[in-house]
Amino acid sequence: MNKRVVAGAAIAGKVGLTAALLWWLSTRVDLGDAFAALGRFDPAIVAAALLLAFLQVAIAGWRFVLVVGLCGARISQGFALRATLVGGFFSQLLVTFISGDAIRAWLLTRRGMTLGRAVEAALLDRVIGVIALTLLILVGFAQFLALLPNETLRISAILLLAAAWGAALLFLTLGRASAFCDKLLGRWPWLASLAATGRHLFADGRAAGLALALGLVIHLLSVAIFFLLFRALGLPISAWLCLAVVPMVMLITMIPVSVAGWGLREGAMVVALTGMDWPDSDILAASIAFGLMILAASLPGAILWLKLPVRPGEQPS
Repeated sequence: MNKRVVAGAAIAGKVGLTAALLWWLSTRVDLGDAFAALGRFDPAIVAAALLLAFLQVAIAGWRFVLVVGLCGARISQGFALRATLVGGFFSQLLVTFISGDAIRAWLLTRRGMTLGRAVEAALLDRVIGVIALTLLILVGFAQFLALLPNETLRISAILLLAAAWGAALLFLTLGRASAFCDKLLGRWPWLASLAATGRHLFADGRAAGLALALGLVIHLLSVAIFFLLFRALGLPISAWLCLAVVPMVMLITMIPVSVAGWGLREGAMVVALTGMDWPDSDILAASIAFGLMILAASLPGAILWLKLPVRPGEQPS
């Protein structure tokens, strides 16, 4: 089947599922009340949350410098920040974070890296972020499960986290046992590629540890943004409850079945907090506001893409 047809079908499927999720939310939540709640945000709170979103981008750029270093190349902090912004913009524009990773890898090739090494760097950066997220989820996972209204949702959450941890452990195992994997995985090129990527994680323990710590900070900033937005709407959420709910919701949002996580994030947040006796419309408004913050923080990437194209043949710096 033609690749363009497959890609088009995948995008159409995501758009359709996103529409279905939003329709389901409309049957549960008064959308008029939710959009009215958006108008209640204090501009100072919005500015503070947006500042945290931009801080996330800056820290992600710093982490990308470290990750590219683990892969044996060097890039400047400025280039890393630009690549992160452009990648974030394309993640929103092309409906999935995978497109953003592909753009970052492409930008690295324009800096002189081989395509294979550039893809490994983008993938490694993504995996480190996921590992950091799953570690943070463990802190409040028991509380998150207790919030869910039925056993089916609790089992689904456990299976999702187990799948994320299983993938992370496979990645780490392949990277650590590199010599063994090279011989064993010759017949499975994709596993051999994962092993080659995972190997970079052990190239410099200090740099890898710092990259993981930065990943944790990025996710904690998401918790802080949600906390600000919830409190701005008068919802008496505690920092602990926010820490228990937000990381798991962000993992659910990463499931690549909707447009940039829209619908999944809002549905998961409403369901997780349904037992708190808070207006569903306010919970939905906070989640929509969060998505708008991420979208706003990615918009400079569009300007950088148009005004500051990377020149072919430019060398890493």
